[in-house]
Amino acid sequence: MSSKSETAGVDLATGKVLWRYAGYNCAIPVPEPAYVGDGRFFKTSGYNAGSVMFQVKRQGDAYAVKELFRLPQLGAQIHVPLVYEGHIYAQCNTNDKRDGLACIAVDGTVKWKTERSPNFDWGGMILANGGLLLAMDGETGVLRLVRLDPAGYKELAGAKVLSGKEIWAPMALAGGKLICRDQKQMKCLDVGAR
Repeated sequence: MSSKSETAGVDLATGKVLWRYAGYNCAIPVPEPAYVGDGRFFKTSGYNAGSVMFQVKRQGDAYAVKELFRLPQLGAQIHVPLVYEGHIYAQCNTNDKRDGLACIAVDGTVKWKTERSPNFDWGGMILANGGLLLAMDGETGVLRLVRLDPAGYKELAGAKVLSGKEIWAPMALAGGKLICRDQKQMKCLDVGAR
């Protein structure tokens, strides 16, 4: 199951395509590319597509696109990875692999993976203030509060908040209120500092 998955930069005023990157193959590219900074984009997916980092640089009136690294065995199937302080955090679970939450340096070095402890299935995640991550376990409905740290996985708290199946929806966070849902219910949780 493989086909070209092109990413392009488009001029908002004219609709003109400024650059294209077609070096990534995925039949069903669900997550959009994550912008890492300095013209770099991290593209990932499931279906054995893995992950890739590429960089776009302006050269006069044109743009050049260069692939920086590839991680063929590590991919996030549903949610867009989050970028925090020079590291990429992704739910790297696919139909074929269960790597859990992973921390990847922007040079392509995999710092750690939670694998099955905890796995998170295809649950959503959202960045909160101060380097905190709220991550939902898509199978169990447990919401975990994680301190983002390239040195290792640091869980601060966890609570079962949903009980349905396939808890894969993205979450929303505003004013200390977190919206999360499964296939039958939606909840608004007060996660603000006390």
